[in-house]
Amino acid sequence: MTLFRTIFMMSLMMAMAAVGFAAPDVAASVVGIGGSAIYLTAGIGVGVAAAGSGIGIGMIVSGFLVAMSRNPGLQGKLAVYMFLGVALVESAVIYALVMSFYLLYAAPVLTF
Repeated sequence: MTLFRTIFMMSLMMAMAAVGFAAPDVAASVVGIGGSAIYLTAGIGVGVAAAGSGIGIGMIVSGFLVAMSRNPGLQGKLAVYMFLGVALVESAVIYALVMSFYLLYAAPVLTF
């Protein structure tokens, strides 16, 4: 379930990034203000990624605690998988942050 949410979050972020990468006339017609499309895309992309990651990490830790309470002997093995899952979910947020920095500072600025 967490993997599905992570994939959904990344696809939503890519769809919003399409507005920022679009040609100037397309971005101006979508947003109506022009250069604000990049700022809007970067902010919403990171916000959605962070919200989805928070939900995913909460589900992972919740599952770990339930599994650990049922079988305390497997705590070491379960902790490894929990940290691996948390790292994979958190990498989606880092990727969204890198993409937003690219949109804000390295992408060609829209001029009108």
